[in-house]
Amino acid sequence: MKPLALAFVLAVLARPAAACLWDYDTLKEEAFGQAEVGAILGGDLHKHSQNFYAAKVAYTRAIIDRGNAPKERYDDLAVALAKLGKIDDALAVLADKDTRFPGEYTTEANRGTFLAMHGDVAGALEHLKQAVAINPSAHFGREAFQLQLLEYLGRVAKDPTVAEHDKLIRHNQRRVVFGY
Repeated sequence: MKPLALAFVLAVLARPAAACLWDYDTLKEEAFGQAEVGAILGGDLHKHSQNFYAAKVAYTRAIIDRGNAPKERYDDLAVALAKLGKIDDALAVLADKDTRFPGEYTTEANRGTFLAMHGDVAGALEHLKQAVAINPSAHFGREAFQLQLLEYLGRVAKDPTVAEHDKLIRHNQRRVVFGY
């Protein structure tokens, strides 16, 4: 199977909510290199406990509250909050980050992902398109496929029969099953 087709299929099969979060842990996962690309594309990232994320929120919020935190700490806090299911709080952290550090790829990518987690497909698309415009090759270019998946989900939401008739999805499912 061609790498591009495999990447698309893995992106389609991956849960949209686990897609493109950017924090220290995500960057660490990607540092594993090409051997881990398939797992990362499929959303198979190392998972921590709820207690880990609660501790990370407390620790990182203290760093940010001191007033001189680097931009990456905002992403760490936002992702930890999102992992705890506190999407609105995560979005608020990104709004603060955007005030201090405007136009950052990670802000747009995380905001788009959080909005997708929240069920706001239109908002997710808007911010993920901005993220891709800033950095088209991040996450191995995966956001382009996440965008296609979100656009597909938007079409299905408007017309559920699309899921039965969409040739793009059916064609790629055939490629996975039959290897062509």
